[in-house]
Amino acid sequence: MARPREFDEIEALDSAVETFRDKGYEAASLMDLLKAMDLSKSSLYNSFGTKHELFLAAIDHYAKKSADRLSQRLSSSFSPREGIRKALEGIVDDIMESGDRRGCLLHNSAIEVLPQDPEAAQHIERGVNRMKDVFTQTVRDGQRRGEIMGERDPEEIASYLTMSQMGLRSVGRVTNERRQLDQMVDCVMKAV
Repeated sequence: MARPREFDEIEALDSAVETFRDKGYEAASLMDLLKAMDLSKSSLYNSFGTKHELFLAAIDHYAKKSADRLSQRLSSSFSPREGIRKALEGIVDDIMESGDRRGCLLHNSAIEVLPQDPEAAQHIERGVNRMKDVFTQTVRDGQRRGEIMGERDPEEIASYLTMSQMGLRSVGRVTNERRQLDQMVDCVMKAV
């Protein structure tokens, strides 16, 4: 009879995500991951497989949590348009208040491991599409209510919003100026 797992898999994945965000895939050593996740090597391999498989699981986990958080932010307002603004402003708040300048794991990973890792590319693409799907629902609702230009394809607008969200996190890596990030949010909202 196999022993039950003695750790919280979600907490372990959260720790793996943070390690990959801090160091990137290549620079994150197995020892870094084991220490952060508070796991033995055998527990890591039995639960997640190789470092690469853990990386893919971390990408998926990050994408799901990010999409869930985005959905909560978008639905925190009665107005879809205002929900979009709040979601983008929430990213700026995250950057400025926490000082978290690590950017988006999906974007950072795409830059680091693509095109040489087609498997990671698929996971990253699914993660980006997950965010886009959340935005698409809100854009469609905004178009039905007349708050967002109805003549434009909602998926096209959602792609733009997804790219803008990732861009905000990337610019947040290099600037300490809230004003600059707030201006970016204003520009995005004018385009929507």
